Amino acid sequence: MAEERGGEVVAALQAVGTSQLADVVRVAAVVLLAGGGTIVVYFGNLETVPYTNRTHFVLVSPQLERQLGESQFADLKKELAPKILPPLHPDSVRVRLIASEIVRALHRGLADRRSDDFDDASYGDISTDIAVKARDMDAEDVMHRVSPGKTAGTAARAQRDDELLDDRWVAESRRRGKARGAQPQTKHLNELNWEVIVVRDKLINAMCLPGGKIVVFTGLLDHFKTDAEIATVLSHEVGLLIGMEVEADHIGLMLQASAGFDPRTAPKVYEKLGQIAGNQSVLKSYLSTHPSSKKRSELLSRAKVMEEAMQLYREACAGHGTEGFL
Repeated sequence: MAEERGGEVVAALQAVGTSQLADVVRVAAVVLLAGGGTIVVYFGNLETVPYTNRTHFVLVSPQLERQLGESQFADLKKELAPKILPPLHPDSVRVRLIASEIVRALHRGLADRRSDDFDDASYGDISTDIAVKARDMDAEDVMHRVSPGKTAGTAARAQRDDELLDDRWVAESRRRGKARGAQPQTKHLNELNWEVIVVRDKLINAMCLPGGKIVVFTGLLDHFKTDAEIATVLSHEVGLLIGMEVEADHIGLMLQASAGFDPRTAPKVYEKLGQIAGNQSVLKSYLSTHPSSKKRSELLSRAKVMEEAMQLYREACAGHGTEGFL
């Protein structure tokens, strides 16, 4: 019963987040149309995603996003308090160390992007599927949403296109962004108070809430034994603070490699997630918010993507952490 309670709490939090986002999107669309200032507001809320240089539309400010994440994290800790492992528990220490390396890799990856947006102290060491959808609405999709005469099918097609994003799209997006001199937005990553908790629960899941709050369930650790496997999942979740799902896979792969964890593990992890899902319902909550495991594995296994990650990995192993790779 206690195990089920933990899963229910997480599912409830995720459901609330989705509902709130839907309301925000609807209100924003109405305001834009009613006010007649669509273009002004639209371009005033465009941001460029690091690494892919994709332009997306932002509905929630970094401050509000962080407040929502911290509120959800506080509620989660309160509800699951009896099941949260002590900071000195071996699993807590291990996960925290892995997460620390990933955060340092994020710091290095954005090193030449930070300029006035970042303070070196803001990344520090970590103390002791909820994806950031509110910040991650594709720019083209938003224009469809707020344009008269567009149907729900347009949004559905845009969502399918997102799921089929591949290395060719990433390469082309990066090329276009570089050509136009795009400046990625990273203010929402500034001065994050990173925290990590490990929850004793059979749920095979991990999440990174806005504000740098990482939650890992022991069900994940039971199935993924190596540091590289755990790093694959955590890197993807941290990547969600930067981009959308499959985009976060690419970003996560680079973070994992730069943190010194073998990126060749990533495709195998996604394949394993798919296999486990075949006979364990406890994984449904994770996969329900992520693209298919087979597709993710195929995309990350492609030569060009893996070659870039392996170069970062070799440099990390040699003690030469690469900066500015995002």
